[in-house]
Amino acid sequence: MTLRPRPHHPMRPAWLCRNCAAPWPCSPAQLHLATEFYGHSIALAFYLAANLHDALDDL
Repeated sequence: MTLRPRPHHPMRPAWLCRNCAAPWPCSPAQLHLATEFYGHSIALAFYLAANLHDALDDL
């Protein structure tokens, strides 16, 4: 049985990583986003813009 690594998702409203408590997107989250959205930079921009909008609401 292998353990799956915990994902580095944001914890709202503080916007800290749920796994490592670094400001989100932490380094592992940045790497994951870069690989997940490889070749789709516009989609990544929309995803990050939506998260920025949510962060502004949390302020």
